[in-house]
Amino acid sequence: MKLTQVDPSLLVAQNLKADAKATAKQDDAALRQTCREFEAIFVQSMFKAMRSTVPAGGLFQRGMAQDSFQDMMDLEVAKASSEQGRLGIAEALYRQLHREVEADDAAELKDSPPPPATD
Repeated sequence: MKLTQVDPSLLVAQNLKADAKATAKQDDAALRQTCREFEAIFVQSMFKAMRSTVPAGGLFQRGMAQDSFQDMMDLEVAKASSEQGRLGIAEALYRQLHREVEADDAAELKDSPPPPATD
């Protein structure tokens, strides 16, 4: 039985590729979650701006507590809408940023030195 000699740098490079794939999946999930959070914040600020255009008044006077709870309710509604993806802001932002990340990764791979040649 003949044993061939394996270059240890190839093993390290193989492990780095496997780690990079696992990290890419985690980064992809983190990017998607960040886009959803951005959409929730955007929708909440939109609700707040829309609510500020409604004239004050009505049967009951508003207090600080109602304002606080209204802000919390707006935040939860905004989170729910971004999780459902009905507005599509998070998905559009994700697609845009994901393309840029892929382009950056491709540029890094292009600029990285090739692995050492084996005999």
